[in-house]
Amino acid sequence: MTATDNPNLDKIKSVAALHNHTERNIQLYHKKYLGYSAKEINRYERFLNAVKFIQHNITLKNKVDWFEIVDKCGYYDQSQLIRDFKYYIDLSPTKYLEFQQAICNPKS
Repeated sequence: MTATDNPNLDKIKSVAALHNHTERNIQLYHKKYLGYSAKEINRYERFLNAVKFIQHNITLKNKVDWFEIVDKCGYYDQSQLIRDFKYYIDLSPTKYLEFQQAICNPKS
């Protein structure tokens, strides 16, 4: 396992140290060649993990515990989770859950 494989380490810092570059230089290369900053990609991955966690709970017919999602997916607080949902899909997490259940479990 390399330093960049550890999810607890900042990938930009690890790559910068590995290649003797500044963090800012690596950030600029990251944005230039990948099109998104590392922060933007991390935010999107955290959002996708939250959606997967919700889907998993729906599949198991469990009640969705928003605080557990905040904790497991790396959100600082519930408002950060809500902001990401509104940013990416223009719905609150609760509205997303209602929408998802209406589509996947239509009543005859």
